[in-house]
Amino acid sequence: MTPPSKWSTRWELENTVKDALEAGAIGLDITDSPTGESHSSSVAASVFVKLAYHAKVICHIRTRDVTSMGLRSLVRACSVWEVENILFVMGEGSESTGLTPTTAVNMVRSEGILNDRRVKLGLVVDPRRPSSLQRKIGARPDFIYSAPVTSQAEVEFLEEVSSKSGSELYAGLLVNSPLNRPILSRIGVNQSFEGLVDWKLVDTLKAISNVLILMSPADPDSGISVLREVRARGL
Repeated sequence: MTPPSKWSTRWELENTVKDALEAGAIGLDITDSPTGESHSSSVAASVFVKLAYHAKVICHIRTRDVTSMGLRSLVRACSVWEVENILFVMGEGSESTGLTPTTAVNMVRSEGILNDRRVKLGLVVDPRRPSSLQRKIGARPDFIYSAPVTSQAEVEFLEEVSSKSGSELYAGLLVNSPLNRPILSRIGVNQSFEGLVDWKLVDTLKAISNVLILMSPADPDSGISVLREVRARGL
């Protein structure tokens, strides 16, 4: 779920949250200006969802354009309001303070910024781009959050990474609707199956992952539809 931008409203945010929870979601994955266009604060949206709906959240925090002082403030805010999961992401854009997600995890750990160990820190792992994998594992994240998984080979790779790192696996699955397909093309992925979801892949991910994240950024209605079917199948 992406917080409101200048073109969207709090009403749209509330509707998306209500629809997801009514369809059986156990929590919300809240992004931080994923395309580089400015949106409302992911931390503010996460706190709102927790206070208004008592839902679990994964709060994304971009490190590309935040200072070390700003990062400390954001992490402490998440801790105060008991946000369960913080995912550090690089984010898109041309500006950069030089702060990377891996550096952010190391900084939070070394400075003891988080007093509440119930707050988990995560990093993104893309099975198609494993170049920075060792640095991320070395940061000892509490969980690894996968880029959209599209094949059994990628599932096996993520299972091995999770086992070696000792981190929980939060597996991402992008709903294969026409509106979402341009996103897959942008990251260089071509899903070959028909329908919105590869159910064999869902079954495999459920067996190895603590959390299954249904991603449908350009098509919320299809995402809600798939979520209902996932629940109907007892997953």
